Amino acid sequence: MHTGIAFMLTAPIVNPIVFLSTYIAFGNTWEIPLLRVAGSLVVSIVVGTLVAYCYKGEALQHFVAKKTAATHHDHAHCTHTHAEPHFWVKVWHSLQHSIDEFFAVGKFLVFGALLAAAMQVYVKTSVLSALGDNKLTAILVMIVLAFVLSLCSEADAFIAASFRGLFPQSAIVAFLVFGPMIDVKNILMMMNAFKVKLTLFIVSATTVTTILFALFI
Repeated sequence: MHTGIAFMLTAPIVNPIVFLSTYIAFGNTWEIPLLRVAGSLVVSIVVGTLVAYCYKGEALQHFVAKKTAATHHDHAHCTHTHAEPHFWVKVWHSLQHSIDEFFAVGKFLVFGALLAAAMQVYVKTSVLSALGDNKLTAILVMIVLAFVLSLCSEADAFIAASFRGLFPQSAIVAFLVFGPMIDVKNILMMMNAFKVKLTLFIVSATTVTTILFALFI
Protein backbone atom coordinates (compact mmCIF):
# COMPACT_ATOMS: atom_id res chain seq x y z
CA MET A 1 0.00 0.00 0.00
CA HIS A 2 2.72 2.50 0.96
CA THR A 3 4.55 2.02 -2.34
CA GLY A 4 1.32 2.67 -4.23
CA ILE A 5 0.74 5.86 -2.27
CA ALA A 6 4.27 7.06 -3.03
CA PHE A 7 3.66 6.34 -6.71
CA MET A 8 0.29 8.13 -6.59
CA LEU A 9 1.88 11.26 -5.16
CA THR A 10 4.88 11.51 -7.43
CA ALA A 11 3.49 10.29 -10.78
CA PRO A 12 1.70 13.55 -11.71
CA ILE A 13 4.99 15.47 -11.38
CA VAL A 14 7.90 13.21 -12.29
CA ASN A 15 7.28 12.69 -15.98
CA PRO A 16 8.75 14.26 -19.13
CA ILE A 17 5.67 16.28 -20.10
CA VAL A 18 5.35 18.06 -16.76
CA PHE A 19 9.10 18.62 -16.53
CA LEU A 20 9.18 20.18 -20.00
CA SER A 21 6.14 22.38 -19.38
CA THR A 22 7.68 23.64 -16.13
CA TYR A 23 10.96 24.32 -17.91
CA ILE A 24 9.20 26.36 -20.60
CA ALA A 25 6.94 28.21 -18.14
CA PHE A 26 9.91 29.51 -16.18
CA GLY A 27 11.85 30.88 -19.12
CA ASN A 28 13.89 27.83 -20.09
CA THR A 29 15.70 27.63 -16.76
CA TRP A 30 16.48 24.39 -14.95
CA GLU A 31 16.27 25.49 -11.32
CA ILE A 32 12.50 25.41 -10.75
CA PRO A 33 11.88 22.16 -12.70
CA LEU A 34 14.67 20.40 -10.79
CA LEU A 35 13.44 21.72 -7.45
CA ARG A 36 9.94 20.55 -8.34
CA VAL A 37 11.12 17.03 -9.14
CA ALA A 38 13.32 16.91 -6.04
CA GLY A 39 10.47 18.14 -3.86
CA SER A 40 8.02 15.59 -5.21
CA LEU A 41 10.49 12.76 -4.66
CA VAL A 42 11.25 13.87 -1.12
CA VAL A 43 7.58 14.27 -0.22
CA SER A 44 6.49 10.97 -1.78
CA ILE A 45 9.30 9.01 -0.10
CA VAL A 46 8.63 10.58 3.30
CA VAL A 47 4.86 10.10 3.10
CA GLY A 48 5.19 6.53 1.83
CA THR A 49 7.59 5.72 4.66
CA LEU A 50 5.29 7.28 7.25
CA VAL A 51 2.34 5.27 5.94
CA ALA A 52 4.42 2.08 6.07
CA TYR A 53 5.66 2.54 9.63
CA CYS A 54 3.24 4.89 11.37
CA TYR A 55 -0.24 4.32 9.94
CA LYS A 56 -2.30 1.72 11.76
CA GLY A 57 -5.72 0.58 10.66
CA GLU A 58 -7.63 -0.36 7.54
CA ALA A 59 -6.61 1.35 4.33
CA LEU A 60 -9.25 0.69 1.68
CA GLN A 61 -12.98 1.27 1.65
CA HIS A 62 -14.89 -1.99 1.99
CA PHE A 63 -16.19 -2.09 -1.56
CA VAL A 64 -12.71 -1.36 -2.96
CA ALA A 65 -11.12 -4.07 -0.82
CA LYS A 66 -13.82 -6.51 -1.86
CA LYS A 67 -13.36 -5.65 -5.53
CA THR A 68 -9.58 -6.01 -5.24
CA ALA A 69 -9.88 -9.37 -3.53
CA ALA A 70 -12.29 -10.59 -6.19
CA THR A 71 -9.93 -9.46 -8.94
CA HIS A 72 -7.01 -11.29 -7.34
CA HIS A 73 -9.16 -14.40 -6.96
CA ASP A 74 -10.19 -14.27 -10.62
CA HIS A 75 -6.59 -13.85 -11.72
CA ALA A 76 -5.43 -16.74 -9.57
CA HIS A 77 -8.27 -18.92 -10.84
CA CYS A 78 -7.44 -18.15 -14.45
CA THR A 79 -3.75 -18.76 -13.85
CA HIS A 80 -4.22 -22.17 -12.31
CA THR A 81 -7.18 -23.60 -14.18
CA HIS A 82 -7.32 -21.98 -17.60
CA ALA A 83 -5.10 -21.22 -20.53
CA GLU A 84 -3.85 -17.72 -21.19
CA PRO A 85 -6.81 -15.50 -22.23
CA HIS A 86 -6.99 -14.47 -25.86
CA PHE A 87 -5.60 -11.05 -26.79
CA TRP A 88 -9.02 -9.60 -27.61
CA VAL A 89 -10.41 -10.91 -24.32
CA LYS A 90 -7.71 -8.94 -22.54
CA VAL A 91 -8.59 -5.86 -24.58
CA TRP A 92 -12.27 -6.25 -23.70
CA HIS A 93 -11.47 -6.62 -20.00
CA SER A 94 -9.27 -3.52 -20.16
CA LEU A 95 -12.08 -1.54 -21.76
CA GLN A 96 -14.55 -2.74 -19.13
CA HIS A 97 -12.17 -1.75 -16.36
CA SER A 98 -11.59 1.67 -17.96
CA ILE A 99 -15.32 2.32 -18.22
CA ASP A 100 -15.86 1.32 -14.59
CA GLU A 101 -13.06 3.62 -13.45
CA PHE A 102 -14.34 6.49 -15.61
CA PHE A 103 -17.79 6.45 -14.03
CA ALA A 104 -16.40 5.84 -10.54
CA VAL A 105 -13.93 8.73 -10.66
CA GLY A 106 -15.48 11.06 -13.23
CA LYS A 107 -18.08 12.53 -10.88
CA PHE A 108 -15.36 13.63 -8.48
CA LEU A 109 -13.35 15.23 -11.27
CA VAL A 110 -16.40 17.20 -12.41
CA PHE A 111 -17.26 18.38 -8.91
CA GLY A 112 -13.65 19.30 -8.18
CA ALA A 113 -13.36 21.23 -11.43
CA LEU A 114 -16.57 23.12 -10.64
CA LEU A 115 -15.33 24.12 -7.20
CA ALA A 116 -11.90 25.09 -8.53
CA ALA A 117 -13.47 27.24 -11.25
CA ALA A 118 -15.59 29.05 -8.68
CA MET A 119 -12.50 29.83 -6.59
CA GLN A 120 -10.64 31.20 -9.61
CA VAL A 121 -13.55 33.52 -10.39
CA TYR A 122 -14.30 34.85 -6.90
CA VAL A 123 -10.89 35.00 -5.15
CA LYS A 124 -8.88 38.09 -6.11
CA THR A 125 -5.12 37.96 -6.64
CA SER A 126 -4.69 41.14 -4.56
CA VAL A 127 -6.10 39.37 -1.52
CA LEU A 128 -3.57 36.58 -1.87
CA SER A 129 -0.59 38.86 -2.42
CA ALA A 130 -1.38 40.79 0.76
CA LEU A 131 -0.94 37.57 2.75
CA GLY A 132 2.49 36.70 1.33
CA ASP A 133 4.57 39.04 3.46
CA ASN A 134 6.96 36.45 4.87
CA LYS A 135 8.33 33.11 3.72
CA LEU A 136 6.13 30.83 5.83
CA THR A 137 2.96 32.79 5.16
CA ALA A 138 3.71 32.87 1.44
CA ILE A 139 4.22 29.10 1.39
CA LEU A 140 0.94 28.53 3.21
CA VAL A 141 -0.93 30.86 0.86
CA MET A 142 0.45 29.14 -2.22
CA ILE A 143 -0.37 25.69 -0.82
CA VAL A 144 -3.95 26.75 -0.17
CA LEU A 145 -4.09 28.28 -3.63
CA ALA A 146 -2.80 25.08 -5.22
CA PHE A 147 -5.43 23.12 -3.34
CA VAL A 148 -8.42 25.22 -4.31
CA LEU A 149 -7.41 25.87 -7.92
CA SER A 150 -6.91 22.14 -8.57
CA LEU A 151 -4.95 22.71 -11.77
CA CYS A 152 -3.54 19.92 -13.90
CA SER A 153 0.21 19.41 -13.51
CA GLU A 154 0.87 20.15 -17.19
CA ALA A 155 -0.55 23.68 -16.89
CA ASP A 156 0.00 24.77 -13.29
CA ALA A 157 3.58 25.90 -13.95
CA PHE A 158 2.32 28.72 -16.16
CA ILE A 159 0.01 29.89 -13.38
CA ALA A 160 2.82 29.61 -10.83
CA ALA A 161 5.14 31.62 -13.06
CA SER A 162 2.67 34.51 -12.99
CA PHE A 163 3.11 34.75 -9.20
CA ARG A 164 6.89 35.21 -9.28
CA GLY A 165 6.56 38.92 -8.64
CA LEU A 166 4.29 38.36 -5.64
CA PHE A 167 5.78 35.36 -3.83
CA PRO A 168 9.31 34.03 -3.17
CA GLN A 169 10.73 31.01 -4.98
CA SER A 170 10.09 28.73 -2.01
CA ALA A 171 6.36 29.44 -2.17
CA ILE A 172 6.30 28.88 -5.93
CA VAL A 173 7.97 25.48 -5.51
CA ALA A 174 5.52 24.58 -2.73
CA PHE A 175 2.67 25.40 -5.12
CA LEU A 176 4.17 23.22 -7.86
CA VAL A 177 4.87 20.28 -5.55
CA PHE A 178 1.71 20.30 -3.46
CA GLY A 179 -0.91 21.02 -6.12
CA PRO A 180 -0.67 17.84 -8.20
CA MET A 181 -0.49 15.72 -5.04
CA ILE A 182 -3.29 17.18 -2.95
CA ASP A 183 -6.17 19.18 -4.37
CA VAL A 184 -9.95 19.14 -4.22
CA LYS A 185 -10.53 16.42 -6.79
CA ASN A 186 -7.68 14.25 -5.50
CA ILE A 187 -9.05 14.29 -1.97
CA LEU A 188 -12.51 13.37 -3.21
CA MET A 189 -11.08 10.46 -5.17
CA MET A 190 -8.90 9.32 -2.27
CA MET A 191 -11.88 9.36 0.07
CA ASN A 192 -13.75 7.25 -2.44
CA ALA A 193 -11.03 4.57 -2.35
CA PHE A 194 -9.30 4.98 1.03
CA LYS A 195 -10.59 5.12 4.56
CA VAL A 196 -11.07 8.69 5.81
CA LYS A 197 -8.37 8.12 8.44
CA LEU A 198 -5.79 7.18 5.80
CA THR A 199 -6.82 10.07 3.56
CA LEU A 200 -6.35 12.55 6.41
CA PHE A 201 -3.01 10.95 7.24
CA ILE A 202 -1.79 11.33 3.65
CA VAL A 203 -3.00 14.92 3.39
CA SER A 204 -1.44 15.92 6.71
CA ALA A 205 1.89 14.24 6.02
CA THR A 206 2.07 15.68 2.51
CA THR A 207 1.27 19.19 3.72
CA VAL A 208 3.83 19.20 6.53
CA THR A 209 6.57 17.65 4.39
CA THR A 210 5.96 20.12 1.56
CA ILE A 211 6.14 23.08 3.94
CA LEU A 212 9.38 21.84 5.49
CA PHE A 213 10.94 21.21 2.08
CA ALA A 214 9.98 24.68 0.85
CA LEU A 215 11.31 26.34 4.01
CA PHE A 216 14.75 24.83 3.45
CA ILE A 217 15.06 25.94 -0.18
